[in-house]
Amino acid sequence: MSTDRLVRTTEILDVGFVHNCCQIVACAIYTYDRLLTLWWEVDMIWRRRSLSAATGLYLFLHISTAVLLYAQIAIQIVSGCESAHIFLIAQICAAALFHFAIGGITALRAYAISDRSVPLASAIFMFYLTFVAINIYAIATIVVVTVPDPVGCVIFADGKGLRPCATSP
Repeated sequence: MSTDRLVRTTEILDVGFVHNCCQIVACAIYTYDRLLTLWWEVDMIWRRRSLSAATGLYLFLHISTAVLLYAQIAIQIVSGCESAHIFLIAQICAAALFHFAIGGITALRAYAISDRSVPLASAIFMFYLTFVAINIYAIATIVVVTVPDPVGCVIFADGKGLRPCATSP
C-alpha cells in the first residue's frame, strides 16, 4: 500500500472514529434528558383521560429518536455484516417514522395557526412524506460488500458508503 493511500485510509478511519464518538455523546445526552424528564412527562401527558393525534405523534417522535440513536450505537458494537445490516434497516425505518411524526406535528401546527386551513396542512404533510419515500428507497438500495480485513465489509445505500463493519472472527 502506498504512503498516500495509507494516509488517506488513516484520515477516513479518524473521521469515522470522531463520528462514532459524536453518536455516543448524542445518545448519552438523549438518555440523560429522557431520564430527567420522564416522570414529568408521564404526569402531564400520559395520565390524561383523552389522548389526541398530537400525543400519538409525540410518542412516535420519541420512539423513532431512541431507535435512531441506539441502533447507531448497536451498529458500532455488533460484529458481522448481517447484524449491522438488520440494525441499519431498523435505523432507516426509525428515520422514516421520525419524518412522518415531524410532518404530522408540523401539519397540525400549521392547521392550528392558519384558521384551520386543511389544504395548507395537507401540503405540508405531503412534503414531509417525500422524506419517508427517500428512506424507503434507501432501504431498497442497500448493498453489503465484503472487503479485506481490518474493515470486513461496507454497507452501501444508493451508491453511498454508509458504514464499515467489522467481521466476526
